[in-house]
Amino acid sequence: MPQPFSYHYVGEPNSDITGLDRQTPAILSVAKTRNAVSDRNKLHFHPYLEIFYFTDGEGFMEWENRSVPLKKNDVAVINAQVFHRQYSAVEGRELTFYSLFVSDIRMPGLPYNCLTEGAVRLLSFSSDDNEVFRLIETITKEASAGSPGGFLSVRGMTFQLIAALYRQLTATTADPVARLPRVSRLAEKAKRFIDEKYADNLTLEKIAGEIFVSKDYLNHLFKKNYKISPIQYLIGVRIDRAKKLLCFADKPIGEIAAEVGFSTPVYFSEMFRKYQGMSPREFRNICNELNRH
Repeated sequence: MPQPFSYHYVGEPNSDITGLDRQTPAILSVAKTRNAVSDRNKLHFHPYLEIFYFTDGEGFMEWENRSVPLKKNDVAVINAQVFHRQYSAVEGRELTFYSLFVSDIRMPGLPYNCLTEGAVRLLSFSSDDNEVFRLIETITKEASAGSPGGFLSVRGMTFQLIAALYRQLTATTADPVARLPRVSRLAEKAKRFIDEKYADNLTLEKIAGEIFVSKDYLNHLFKKNYKISPIQYLIGVRIDRAKKLLCFADKPIGEIAAEVGFSTPVYFSEMFRKYQGMSPREFRNICNELNRH
C-alpha cells in the first residue's frame, strides 16, 4: 500500500482555512488595449473583479480621490463596486495593458468578487519575467486561439492567476500611497482641504486663502502637481461622492445634490452629465440594475 508523505483536505473539512472548495472563478473577458491621451474615461465601476497588467507607457490610476502613477510591469487589482479610471499621461508613451474581468470570486472574509482588503491594490514588477505576466499572456493567447480544450485550459490558468495574485498581495502591504510622486506640500494641503470641505460653498479664492497664496498661484501649483485645476478637482470629488449616494442611498436626487455641495439640482445635473455622459437618474437606474444581479 502506498504511503503518502503528507495528506491535506481541500474540500469541506478544510474550508474554514482555505475556502478552495468554494472557488469557481471565471474570466468574463480578456483584452489588450492602448489608451490614447485623449481617452480619459469616466470614473466607473464593475460588479466583478478587474485586473490590469500594464505592458508599456505612462499614466495614472484614479480611485477614491487618489491618483497613482502607472508604468510598465505594474499590476492593478480593482475590487468589485469600486469607482476608478485609468488614463495615459504622455503623448507617445500611451498606456498599453491587458485587462481581465473575473467573476465568482469568494475569498474568506471578503465581499463577493473582491480579492483583497481595500478598494485597489497595486503591484510592481521589475520586468515581465514573472508568473502573473506569463499567465495573463498565455490566457489571452489561449482565449483567442479557439483551440479544442481551450476553455478548460483558460479555466485552469484562471485559478493559477488568482492564487498568484493573492499570494503577492498578502505578502506585501502594496500601499499605493507610498508610490505617489513627491508633491508640493502646499498643493497637498489644498487637495486635502477640498477633500474635507467639498460639501461647503468653496471657491478658488477660499481654497487659495486656506494655504495663503494667490488664486493664480494656486491654479498653477495644483495643475503642476495633479494635472487638473482645483475647481475641476472639486467638481470631480463632488460627482464621485454623489455617485456613491445615487447607488447606495435612497435619497432624492435634489437632496444628494445639496449634500455634496452643488448649489442647485439643475447645476448638479449639468455637471454630472458633463463628467459622466449621462444624467444622475440614468446613472441611478444603471446602479439599481447592477445591484439586482
